[in-house]
Amino acid sequence: MTLTSLTAKCSAKHTTESKEISSTQGGDSLKTCTFVKIFLYKASRMLQRLEIRDFAIIEHLEIEFGSGFCVLTGETGAGKSIIMGALNSVMGGKMEARSLREGAKKCVIEATFSINRQEKGTNDDEDIEALFERLNLEFDEETIIRRELNDSGKSRAFVNDSPTTLSALKELGERLIDIHSQHANLLVRNKGWQLQTLDTMAGTLQQLLPAYQAKYRQWKTAESDLKKRIENRDKNSNERDYIAYQLEELQKAQLKEGEQDLLEERQRTLSHAEDTRIEIETTSQLLNDDTSGVVTLLQKASESLRKAAEYNPAYGDLAERSKSCYIEVKDIANEVESEKDSISYDPLELQKTEERLDTIYSLEKKHDVDSVEALLKKQAEWNSLLNNDENSDEEIERLKKQVETLRQESETAAQKLSEARQKSTQTIEEKIVEMLRELGMKDVRMKIALDRTELNATGQDNVEFLFSANAKNGLRPIADIASGGEIARVMLTLKAMLAEKAQLPTIVFDEIDTGISGEVADKTGRIMRNMASSMQVICITHLPQIAAQGETHYRVHKENSNTAIDRLNDAQRVEEIAQMLSGSNVTDAARKNAEELINAKRQLKTATY
Repeated sequence: MTLTSLTAKCSAKHTTESKEISSTQGGDSLKTCTFVKIFLYKASRMLQRLEIRDFAIIEHLEIEFGSGFCVLTGETGAGKSIIMGALNSVMGGKMEARSLREGAKKCVIEATFSINRQEKGTNDDEDIEALFERLNLEFDEETIIRRELNDSGKSRAFVNDSPTTLSALKELGERLIDIHSQHANLLVRNKGWQLQTLDTMAGTLQQLLPAYQAKYRQWKTAESDLKKRIENRDKNSNERDYIAYQLEELQKAQLKEGEQDLLEERQRTLSHAEDTRIEIETTSQLLNDDTSGVVTLLQKASESLRKAAEYNPAYGDLAERSKSCYIEVKDIANEVESEKDSISYDPLELQKTEERLDTIYSLEKKHDVDSVEALLKKQAEWNSLLNNDENSDEEIERLKKQVETLRQESETAAQKLSEARQKSTQTIEEKIVEMLRELGMKDVRMKIALDRTELNATGQDNVEFLFSANAKNGLRPIADIASGGEIARVMLTLKAMLAEKAQLPTIVFDEIDTGISGEVADKTGRIMRNMASSMQVICITHLPQIAAQGETHYRVHKENSNTAIDRLNDAQRVEEIAQMLSGSNVTDAARKNAEELINAKRQLKTATY
């Protein structure tokens, strides 16, 4: 696929709407004309602003980023790499005490992102709001991420003014921005990344891979459960015998709820029977003695009050009350008298009661409980355990069949996934090769090799990107033979192709232009500009061909030993690109050449869109 056809394909995907607009962005004055929907920037995430205070040699720097394709230029040593270092730090990268500007007490880096609330997760990614919720962060469509470092070397991270962990910051950062440096080029050597890239471009991530992974997880969960059941069965064999013995002991005891309280009360009554009899006889004598008993005395007192009331009616109430007391006490005396005969000491019954309590107390102590009810609960639990044994041989055999069924279903799903991957490799290889040839690698060859491996979380395929940049050399793993510049172009090609298939975060290209120039540089710039049709792309470059492609152009420079950055207008862009073409002595010819580069980019945009 040529760059022109790639651009046409991108355009064709977005021709559902056209609109008359007049725009001035990044120094480009555009006449009113018809642009298709692709030019209406609709990225779901975008870096809006970066503010740096007291980081390295930067005292204070603020950058307001535009949408689309942003380019940063500047002389070597101006501070471009420091800006990238600050951006990497605020997104969770390493931040050391030496990062603090000399003499400063605290370094602060703050990045502001605009995030579309409606953004849905892609592939295995969760929705953006769900990600915020899982990380215990407050979601805001204008999210501010801040990283601080004090002079003691301690750093802190905040998202929307709420403190967060470095791990959470890194996870969120991966969804918001992709900082592509020489270090990031190493990803292409990673087989896991190669497989993920293949799946994205092949479209298998949408249905086949999730379907396989769901089945694979079911299989592995069932397999793990089976293994645990078998281990428990073997491990608990002796324990089960012991539980059965304990249960039998409890069942023989024939315990009943409330039994202990009744037995303890009966024991108390029986063990004090003689004392009770003595007290009852004493009470009976005090009440019923013919001469000095309470009943006799109350009778006499009541009779006296009755006679007094005959003489004086005022004593009538007292007479009635004393008569009532006499009647009540006499009734008590009669009951006490009758109780004397019912009290008996039965040592045999007491012995049986105490033996029963000893049995209960012994069981409670043995099982470390304090009531019959607790013993009955244990009895019920053990009975249920033995009667409903989930680790029984029958249950294990059932699980073995289930595991085997899930394994076969996983193999079937993995086979479908492999076939879809294999079917797509030739088309993807051709696209990669065509784009790399336009990037100056005329003799490049590329093959995506798939080898069968054991079932794992990604299927049954082991992927290997085979590469050769020289017609005389055979295909070998890209990790073994590709140079840094070649890998940079391969990564750019893959990122461009991924941008067609997946929703990528803001991407920052640093040193992507290593080892290229001329027409290849121009085509590299076109690729990044096309990517910027649906996402924000930020590129640090030393090449005028790439800088001229930018929608927004920034110049990084030194100002009073400080790093400063300017957003360039039309005239300033011409001057900057002319200087990149000719060096410090800018000539009129260089200016004219710079104007031609910028105008060529505008014409290409008009023709393309």
